[in-house]
Amino acid sequence: TAPLDVLLARDEIRTQRLQRSAARVERCRDFVIHSFYRSLTWPSDLIINASQQSVQQSYAMIVDFLKKS
Repeated sequence: TAPLDVLLARDEIRTQRLQRSAARVERCRDFVIHSFYRSLTWPSDLIINASQQSVQQSYAMIVDFLKKS
């Protein structure tokens, strides 16, 4: 996961790169927001804030967690 403001900023970058239409921008933003709030209700044993470390560091945390399970 990542903070909502980080997720929205990432979505904005994708919007610019993909040159989304106005309708698509609205659907994607709504999806990001809805997914973020829905994810807060998921039961979990491991939560990784993806805004705080690299993909490689997140991967290592997941592998370590799975090894301990």
